[in-house]
Amino acid sequence: MQTLKNLNTSQLTKSKKALIRADLDVPFPSNGEILEPYRLAALLPTLQFLLEKKIHPVICGHIGRPQGKEDPKLSTNNLKPFFDSQIGANNYSLLENLRFDAREDTDSPDLAEEFAKELISTTQAEVFINESFATCHRSATSITQFPKMLPSFAGLRLAQEVETLSSALTNSENPKIAIVGGVKSSKKEAVYALAEKFDTVLVVGKLAKTPQDPENPKVLYPVDYSGEGLDIGAKTAEIYAKTLFTARTVVWAGPAGAYDQGYFEGSRQIAKAILSSKAFSIIGGGDTIFCLNQLKMLEDFDFVSTGGGAMLDFLAGKKLPGLVALSYYE
Repeated sequence: MQTLKNLNTSQLTKSKKALIRADLDVPFPSNGEILEPYRLAALLPTLQFLLEKKIHPVICGHIGRPQGKEDPKLSTNNLKPFFDSQIGANNYSLLENLRFDAREDTDSPDLAEEFAKELISTTQAEVFINESFATCHRSATSITQFPKMLPSFAGLRLAQEVETLSSALTNSENPKIAIVGGVKSSKKEAVYALAEKFDTVLVVGKLAKTPQDPENPKVLYPVDYSGEGLDIGAKTAEIYAKTLFTARTVVWAGPAGAYDQGYFEGSRQIAKAILSSKAFSIIGGGDTIFCLNQLKMLEDFDFVSTGGGAMLDFLAGKKLPGLVALSYYE
């Protein structure tokens, strides 16, 4: 039976401080202004839930990849104006970027345990809440160690993510179509794993077909590109739109083009095709969220997952370390 511990328990209500692993990895320009606060806003219901129970939330997480070195541009101090405006400056504590300490991503069990114990001792937290679905596919110290040391629960948003994605696999209507984009070749594994569970997988972004890729009629790759390969082409968009029109369930992770360089058209056409269909639509991942928000189409989708890679791994049937730590698979 796959279940997550509910926040509303007696152990939680007796606590005074809760350590929350949050998804703080939001984009910043050079002036420090938050470009896309969606992931931070997704945390607010859990924070408000705790405050109503007079439990002080201690928020922790990472921004970017500082590789164990301090970087003011990646400091969580940049997030304080957001949280101050939403829940009040004196109603929470915010730890510094966990990745400023190399032990957050260490392969050493001893160093990971040491770091987790230090954080618990410093914060005096009595319970742990995982509210970072986007990081659940990683074995970070803050994801896997805290549940070994404290009573642990899934945050309200994380529980909703798991419930919605599980339903997309087991209770949704066919045809089911997955769209996978990005630049990392590691996503190829997810593409072919998803082909075992979905009727069709549409590949976008820089994930071009190579001679080493297996032949699978369920997996469609772009037939043309625009912008010197920085976006899918018009023919691909047309083929994909016809496929998507028949869908009843769509899951999408990864923009179709290099939106950060101004290539939005492929993503726009895919979004229009999904929204013109009768499909229940799920999109996920920071890049996809940012891209669709720029297109002013984000709110038109039925569900927005904060995780991209985590969402794909979950749907592909992989056991996520963050959910293993919460005893989800037991």
